[in-house]
Amino acid sequence: MPAKTESELPKSETVQMMLAFPVDGNKWRIKPANVIFSNGFLDNLEVEGEDIAHSFGQYGMSVSFTYLGRNQDIFEMTYNDGQLMTDVLVAEGVEIVH
Repeated sequence: MPAKTESELPKSETVQMMLAFPVDGNKWRIKPANVIFSNGFLDNLEVEGEDIAHSFGQYGMSVSFTYLGRNQDIFEMTYNDGQLMTDVLVAEGVEIVH
């Protein structure tokens, strides 16, 4: 098997996302977050003023969080030991409040 090229190797990077927090009914509050990956595994989640329940395993973070997608839809991502398990739609066309 040939060696992997640099573009095929797992990445270490920080991705900016808009996390979503339920307020009331179909209203959500949005906050910017840094989602940090190390060698392809979720390593940390930084969002100012929010405490998101999580744990750490051998390879990375285990956590579920909601984020703002296109068309003001809310999705939930779940990671187990740094690996993405699910990414599902949880609310459509929500109202964003400040």
